[in-house]
Amino acid sequence: MTLDWFYQTWDSNHCAALGEYLFQNYQQALKILQTQGPAVSAVLRTQNLMTIDLEQFCCDEQQFFENLQREPASNEKAFEYLEVLKMLESARYIYSFLEMEDE
Repeated sequence: MTLDWFYQTWDSNHCAALGEYLFQNYQQALKILQTQGPAVSAVLRTQNLMTIDLEQFCCDEQQFFENLQREPASNEKAFEYLEVLKMLESARYIYSFLEMEDE
């Protein structure tokens, strides 16, 4: 019902713009398939993979992110370290500024 109302409120210019947008995306997708398809096929052959393997990779990635509760501890520590470094840099800047005022 909401989508129906949404499309009814659009005028013909919006519909034409949406149609043009979708058509451009379709053309871009076809171009990518034509230009990159052979390269992907070559990589699949050299790695002894099939297109079903690519689908499985996508499923595995999705499952990984769905099951990811928190970032790994090593990532958390790295970000905490970066925050501390930023604080140190700010403190040094303020300290050097205060020293210049005292002179």
